[in-house]
Amino acid sequence: MRDVATRLQAEVREGDTVACLGGDEFAVAQTDVRQSNATPELATRGIEALSEPYIIDEHRIIVGVSIGIALAGGGAGANDVDTLMRNADLAMYRAKEDGRGGLRFFDPGMNAQAQARRKLEIDLRRALEQGQFELYYQPLVSILAELSAQLPFRQDQD
Repeated sequence: MRDVATRLQAEVREGDTVACLGGDEFAVAQTDVRQSNATPELATRGIEALSEPYIIDEHRIIVGVSIGIALAGGGAGANDVDTLMRNADLAMYRAKEDGRGGLRFFDPGMNAQAQARRKLEIDLRRALEQGQFELYYQPLVSILAELSAQLPFRQDQD
């Protein structure tokens, strides 16, 4: 994790912040962004830097990287840290779904999809607690296997 932090720190500008959120997740707070391509360029550099193999105790270790990006400000951008972190997290999980080594920008549809998934999970938990599920068993049977088992065995004699 220290090597990851060191590599990330080498990619950001002075004044930007790299923070370990716990587990294997890091956040980068990029400030004073004046060019629209600065954030995706940083993310791409981060993916490249973190994807390089790590040598630990003479073992070559390769990690996958997925990056979610949330922008502050107008439009789809949030203005508070909690919302920004939640939005970046949603975008990161979407990037993971797309396959490692990718990045995704947050869009409001991600939030709607996450809320729908949470509602479904709550509904399923409630249904389970209230015994609203029924179990049905449907055996899979091969008719050919059943018929061949019932036919008399025939062995040709020479």
